[in-house]
Amino acid sequence: MSERLDGMSMDLEQANLERLATVFPEVMVEGRLDLEKLLDLLGQYDIKDFEKYKFEWKGKSECLQLAQRRSTATLRPKPDESVNWDTTNNVYIKGDNLEVLKLLQTAYFRKVKMIYIDPPYNTGNDFVYEDDFADPLARYKEVTEQTTKSNPETMARFHTNWLNMMYPRLRLAANLLRDDGVFFASIDDAEQANLKKVLDEVFGEENYVATLVWDKNRKNDAKYFSNNHEYILCYGNSPINNLSSELDEDGQKAYSKKDNKFDSRGGYLTQPLMTTSLGDIPNLVYDIEYKGVIISPNKQWVWSKERLEAAIANGDVEFNLQKDGSYSVRAKKYLYDENGQIRRGKPLSVMNRPLTQDGTKEIRDIFGTEDIFKFSKPSELIRFLITLEINEISNKSITVLDFFAGSGTTGHAVINANEKDGGSRRFILCTNNENNICRDVTYERLKTVITGRKKDGEKYGDPLAASLKYQKIEFLPTAEKVYYEYAHSLLTHIRELVELENAINFVDNSELAILLTEEEVAEFIASTKIRNCKKIYLGHDVLLSIEQSEIIANNGITLAVIPQYYYKELRQ
Repeated sequence: MSERLDGMSMDLEQANLERLATVFPEVMVEGRLDLEKLLDLLGQYDIKDFEKYKFEWKGKSECLQLAQRRSTATLRPKPDESVNWDTTNNVYIKGDNLEVLKLLQTAYFRKVKMIYIDPPYNTGNDFVYEDDFADPLARYKEVTEQTTKSNPETMARFHTNWLNMMYPRLRLAANLLRDDGVFFASIDDAEQANLKKVLDEVFGEENYVATLVWDKNRKNDAKYFSNNHEYILCYGNSPINNLSSELDEDGQKAYSKKDNKFDSRGGYLTQPLMTTSLGDIPNLVYDIEYKGVIISPNKQWVWSKERLEAAIANGDVEFNLQKDGSYSVRAKKYLYDENGQIRRGKPLSVMNRPLTQDGTKEIRDIFGTEDIFKFSKPSELIRFLITLEINEISNKSITVLDFFAGSGTTGHAVINANEKDGGSRRFILCTNNENNICRDVTYERLKTVITGRKKDGEKYGDPLAASLKYQKIEFLPTAEKVYYEYAHSLLTHIRELVELENAINFVDNSELAILLTEEEVAEFIASTKIRNCKKIYLGHDVLLSIEQSEIIANNGITLAVIPQYYYKELRQ
């Protein structure tokens, strides 16, 4: 009996039902969800109450269905158009981001630390987003049943079309974010209110962090108020308790005082050690002595007596004689902490730097003109977001996703962040191919930044220790076919997902091997490849014989079995 495959992405609806059935098995009746029973279990008894707050628009339910409709997309590597393919850890995918997000569900479910997007703004005159750039439009419509829509402001669906474009993509993107992940989205006034409502629904209002205001330029050409700002909405995938950012130039200048620790700790600023704002805490009320003078707090100290005396002995407290003869007692806070790490600060909700002009200059420096891509975000803006520390955890080895990659600013920012602080962050970028933007703009920009050479060979900068794996989306046939008719395409698809998830490369890499069939195992063991191999990624349904297992073990090779979920979506 021949095995049949459907070659489609993860069945999100079935996966959600299975997870629900695991937690509440009693709500599944004859394989179907009993919604009334589920609501009863959750204490939501009044199911006839339809007069409740909710955000709705025409087409919203169809958007959710579109997000969960399985895709026939697969990745096709483009080694000749990649940069440092053998050491790749960054991925750039040419194709419609809806299909890419579906494809990433298998390899990156709950694994992305940060998502940043700069989606198309709803100008009212341009098309919202054309869901075809991987294949010819007719082919794309055939396999996805989507259509292209223009969005003039005079249409009744002015906001609706934009929301219908964004909603399925945001739902899919949320699946990829880690539990401790963070999401940022740039937006302007036209859709800021609607985008926040959608994100409140997708991530939960309780996980809303802030709306940053980016003062992007200094123009003065508006009819009423000069519109100099945009917004960046920030959400966590779970509550965020603390955020810290790098100190900017002004922040570092505040550490202006010097003492004998300057060479090792840098300058310092001072902070008061007496307080009147805390509640009454008896052990913070005590006297200290300085130069024979007894000093008492106005109310109480910030620190315990033991900590304060230790700081005084270490020279970390500054005493200043006041005009009335009393002393102010202030703690020294140095620019560098005891471990030599530079201090961090609290990010401000209003950002005055960098400016749009900085992004324009980056494009001009690479391409010789800014006309090739208008209004590119400055990479320093995104680098600032990437380097935020969340809940006091460093973000130097994270995965960053941007599925509206545009000119590649996010990739540029990740590369710059790694170069500046020695991090090992990696990015996954996706963009459509409007006006050949993939090859002519995004790819050329990232290649120039990595290699240090422009397209014409002129020097741009020093080569950087980064790489770029360039891939494109293609579609498998949806008609019923037996396994052997396109098994090779599906197995190649699995190889690419393993590479994508683990940031590895099997091509020309003698230390790694991926074996998806028993025939491949036999051929590998019989070859000389086994001598240099250190790790094998083995198909989950491949059975090794005792002899094969011993040979692999005797050669000191580590086995990693490819998870079953890679295959589950491919079988009927």
